[in-house]
Amino acid sequence: MRNVIFAAPFPLETTMRFARAAARLPDVRLLGVAQTPPTGEDRRLFADVVEVEVGLDAQQLVEAARVLIGRHGEIHRLIGILEPLQVQLAQARRVLGIAGTTPETADLFRDKARMKEELRRHGLPCARHRLIRSWADAESFVAEVGFPLVLKPPAGMGCKATWRINTVDELRSALRALHAGPDHPALAEEFLRGREHSFETITIGGDVRFQSCSRYYPTPLEVTETPWIQWVVVLPREIDGPDYADARALGVRAVKALGLETGFTHMEWFRRDDGSLAIGEIAARPPG
Repeated sequence: MRNVIFAAPFPLETTMRFARAAARLPDVRLLGVAQTPPTGEDRRLFADVVEVEVGLDAQQLVEAARVLIGRHGEIHRLIGILEPLQVQLAQARRVLGIAGTTPETADLFRDKARMKEELRRHGLPCARHRLIRSWADAESFVAEVGFPLVLKPPAGMGCKATWRINTVDELRSALRALHAGPDHPALAEEFLRGREHSFETITIGGDVRFQSCSRYYPTPLEVTETPWIQWVVVLPREIDGPDYADARALGVRAVKALGLETGFTHMEWFRRDDGSLAIGEIAARPPG
């Protein structure tokens, strides 16, 4: 019997869907770490649950896992689906000697500024970016890329707290909203123009075993800014032809550049009007 810890700080429906699937896997004893434990049928998914005060704290994850080790023996995997928990899970795995994504790789996927620096270091095209710690940083970046630009937290999720900035006044307002400063920078990015797509992978042992592509109509940022729009994601029937060959190669290189050994990835990429490609960002999901 394999002992698998599922870290779920809060029993949200989106989180528990993954827990239900994990509980159905053969030869798995599902154990939990939670700030707010699940109730009812969802509680019965877990053979044991340890409650912690702060579910996003790496040290509390370690301490809870040690309690579960004492009760059930060796832990084979420590997983979770929340992106804000990605690095802490990796840190806990390292302390406990559990296989999985390393803290270094998790941080590259979580910190969008470091991610883009690493992708560029490997010669992969992505949006120009800069961490904004002062108004001088902001002015310098605007002088380089112009308007519009994108502003968001360095470790954001999806399009949450993401702005398309068209004017100096909008930039000042967004920086205030993000509380940007020397110890709490905001991430400014070049506004990529073109057709936006996604590229997903399942990677096992460093080899990409599965790939898929999709096309967004319109872009996620446009949908966030215009709530009445009916968003459509189109999954092409075939991606093996020349239309996606360069994008697939780019996506595989991105996964390898960031050092993922085993896991899922979701990458957003653009095909510009001149046919060239650029990576928006890439996430590792679930972070286990």
